[in-house]
Amino acid sequence: MNYHIDTAMLPRYSFFRICLSCWSPLPSCARVPAEWWNRGFRVPMVTCSKTCGLRWITAMHRQYCTSSESDTGFKVEENPYFDKYKAKLESLKQSDPQKYAAKIKEIENKEKEKLQQMKKDLSTPPKIDKEALDGDGDDEKFSGSWPPKSLNEIMKVDLIKDKTAAKIEQIWNEHHVTKDCIFGVIQQGDFDDVKLKAKLCPLFIYPLPRGDGYEFILSQFDGNVIYFTPLVVYQTLKENSPPCLTVAHFTEFKEDKGIVLMAGQYDEKILTKNESLNLMKQMSIYYGKSSTDKYNAVRVFNHLPEKFNHLDLIENYKFMKEDLEEYYT
Repeated sequence: MNYHIDTAMLPRYSFFRICLSCWSPLPSCARVPAEWWNRGFRVPMVTCSKTCGLRWITAMHRQYCTSSESDTGFKVEENPYFDKYKAKLESLKQSDPQKYAAKIKEIENKEKEKLQQMKKDLSTPPKIDKEALDGDGDDEKFSGSWPPKSLNEIMKVDLIKDKTAAKIEQIWNEHHVTKDCIFGVIQQGDFDDVKLKAKLCPLFIYPLPRGDGYEFILSQFDGNVIYFTPLVVYQTLKENSPPCLTVAHFTEFKEDKGIVLMAGQYDEKILTKNESLNLMKQMSIYYGKSSTDKYNAVRVFNHLPEKFNHLDLIENYKFMKEDLEEYYT
């Protein structure tokens, strides 16, 4: 994977040189002067081959700082909770500047340690323990039968294979509507697009609101199954981390009917149904056909984890919050 990084002055900008639709190499990317951004100019777009014809904005804004004050580029003012304690900090700054400076330094050092630990944890791909789905035997959803090996374990394929795609979708939805799970039907093109990107970048994290902050959920693609587990759990248990959401895709009707059936089981102790749907919506945004610049973050997460900034995901979530939580009850 080729990247061009402008090191002339801060901030830096990473340039991707592969079409996110057909994966063919893009023409050489122009070097964007930093002063363009200060004047509000937009980054030039690059057009893919004549066959594809799509145009891409090739720059992804990244804030890195090389000063001695912050090796990781962290600024306490960028912390989501800074505004909450801003008044108290300002008061301390006026009354005791030295104590204020020491407190800010302490906060920055703690955040640096957290960021370095996260980067270290993310540098090794997780091996989620699928056997953990067995649970303790008191929850039927995690009795070891999920995900099933084939669609036949859910319904008789021979009885519906001659029906239309619309009728199969109706049967699938009616079968699951009374069950405590998430489900849906995906078009063949959308599924193939996500799977192609997932093959190149199988890991990512998604934020979920928790009180005044956010919890990150780690996802991993494994064939036609997606496993989700809390990032803090993976950081503690590593390969023994149990999934909190397991989403299976059934491709028995993909070639013939042009649809893929989807169903997912979640752990009610960790996620609600709405939160499970929220995660799947975020996944489709970052991996789907219209992901464009969002998929750039997935690529950085998988191939350049030292340059990944998790705060960007929180800002993205705030921007998409209304759509992601549209059907919350």
